[in-house]
Amino acid sequence: MRSEEKKLILLRFLGEEPVDLSLPCILNRLGPDFKERTVRRWLSKMAGDGIVDKSGVNRGAKYRLHKKNIQKFETERKNEPHNKVKSNSKVRTLKVNVYRVRYRQQRKAILRIVIEETLVGSRLLDYIEAKSKKDIPYADQEAFKREVMTDLELLDESRVAGLGITPDQIKAWFDASNNS
Repeated sequence: MRSEEKKLILLRFLGEEPVDLSLPCILNRLGPDFKERTVRRWLSKMAGDGIVDKSGVNRGAKYRLHKKNIQKFETERKNEPHNKVKSNSKVRTLKVNVYRVRYRQQRKAILRIVIEETLVGSRLLDYIEAKSKKDIPYADQEAFKREVMTDLELLDESRVAGLGITPDQIKAWFDASNNS
């Protein structure tokens, strides 16, 4: 994930919170992809630019976002030139879905419980929401939930290796999901 994308995630997170947040609280909610020194530097620069309000000093500082500034940041980001690989370069990019790789174990655990307990409808959505809030950093929750729902849509007997479930359980879950 590029640093500009991370900054946008940070700003959106601050914009959703109604209260002032300390740096440790922000880091805890954003997850391990965000380094303390980098986030502190970004917040200081944004405070200097008037994008966020900073109250207090050092580790006791609290931050709050001016909601009108999210749009300003997104516009500035769109106008920046992107680093591009030259077309004649031998380098090829491999498209890897980092959320599928990073949260493979969590996705498998959710799929196993969903099938074992035959969760469908609102119970299914509530369970996925609760597990993502509990186990996944704030910045990755939406992408994680999207991946779990994709897994459930593409689920068949050939995709359940390593889940520890039986074909009868899969059939029961399919029947329940079709009836709901």
